[in-house]
Amino acid sequence: THSESQTSTQTIRHRRLPNSVKKHSAPTKMVTISISDTYDGGNVKFIRQQHNENDSRIIDVILHIKPDVYTELEKIGHMQYFSFRASISGLDKDSFQPTQKIKYILENAEAVSYPEA
Repeated sequence: THSESQTSTQTIRHRRLPNSVKKHSAPTKMVTISISDTYDGGNVKFIRQQHNENDSRIIDVILHIKPDVYTELEKIGHMQYFSFRASISGLDKDSFQPTQKIKYILENAEAVSYPEA
């Protein structure tokens, strides 16, 4: 088990963009994304969430994979798997656009023990 299990929640203003409305006139809604690894096998660290630079309909959630426990035999703390639970609130089902998305980014994925996997 990992000693740094966490639940992190961050609220971000999310612009809803109906197809016929220009970006500057879209309503703003509070969207809360909660990331948790407080269960057996959970293994991720929440870093931040932000609006996607290229598409205002997307919220990027930046995560890091946590290293496994250091092993004396191999002299390394492998880092390969990740698991987390996400809860999203604040999306209004009546005005929700199917083009709204949340993108989960494993920012340190290149540092895993077996990046080819």
